[in-house]
Amino acid sequence: MENSLETRVTDETGKKIILALDVPDIESAKEMIFQTRDFIGTYKIGLGLTMSGGLEFAKILAEYGNVEVFLDLKLFDIGATVTDAVSRICDFGVSILTVHGDPYVVEAALKGREKAGSAKPDIYAVTVLTSLDIKDTTEAGYRFDRIDELAMYRANIAYRAGADGVIASAQECAKIKDSFGSLKVITPGIRSASASANDQKRTATPAEALRAGADQIVIGREVTQSQNPLRAAQKIHEEMKSALANIA
Repeated sequence: MENSLETRVTDETGKKIILALDVPDIESAKEMIFQTRDFIGTYKIGLGLTMSGGLEFAKILAEYGNVEVFLDLKLFDIGATVTDAVSRICDFGVSILTVHGDPYVVEAALKGREKAGSAKPDIYAVTVLTSLDIKDTTEAGYRFDRIDELAMYRANIAYRAGADGVIASAQECAKIKDSFGSLKVITPGIRSASASANDQKRTATPAEALRAGADQIVIGREVTQSQNPLRAAQKIHEEMKSALANIA
């Protein structure tokens, strides 16, 4: 990994920002890191980039990039398969891994980490995707009147199963932190006040997410699809820094 791709974030604000590398290929990912490295502390590799060499890139980035890596795979399979997958992922050195919030999946993931004798990655369980609303979850077979009830139900399952944290929107974050204080919360669906929601249905500004208690936020297309990713990342960083100062 070239030294030019090492992040230079040292402040607490940057460490709270995760950039989703939803870009077409590894070269685009490298360029995005290079442009945003002064303001972003963690980079997320999801399914899209995984299909273009993202797993190997995650390993290299974690080892040589001086950066936190979030591997967003949302693992869901029989317990033995999840255990085996996580034990192998531990060799990558990534900081965060997502799994589905079913208790046996979380338990299997933790077993895989233990099997590898590793302290990493933190296991985060997905509650409800921020692209879904109550109509979507009802059609999927969940019988809850409100989306926050389903999110809390799944957060409780994840907590009891031993997850390190959960992925949840800002709308549910405060309730989760109040009820399950030891759970860390990463909040996706973040948009600055002037940005488009795109296909996200439960969005929040950086300030709203921080006030709700989010430990980290995920920003994506507002930066990666910007004509000036550096300036877009700086803008989010400035909003976060101002919000943190007001909370303090």
